[in-house]
Amino acid sequence: MSDEISYLGTIQPSKALDIQYKAYTRQFEYGVVLFLTATCAYPRLQYEIFFQVEGGFTWTLMEKEPTISSPIISYHIASTTLGQPTADTPNTVTVIDGYGSHEVVVENDSTDD
Repeated sequence: MSDEISYLGTIQPSKALDIQYKAYTRQFEYGVVLFLTATCAYPRLQYEIFFQVEGGFTWTLMEKEPTISSPIISYHIASTTLGQPTADTPNTVTVIDGYGSHEVVVENDSTDD
């Protein structure tokens, strides 16, 4: 059994390719809500990505490696929110992944619905 096979199914901070983070707020009737997204690619199919909250305005982008996979590039998105309006919207949020810690600027929603 090779080393690669022994690690399949592992859940760990993401080491995806070309990770891009976006944080933004949206005004709702009852307050401003913060949203966070991550887009990325993997050189194999069937990866799963998701955010794990660390507390405050910090998240870790996690990945679950596939148990069976094909060597085809696949593209992924993960998103999360605090689920409730925030009293004080931060200027930045922190996202941790397999490459380290990243400060992501929070963009304000500019739509006039």
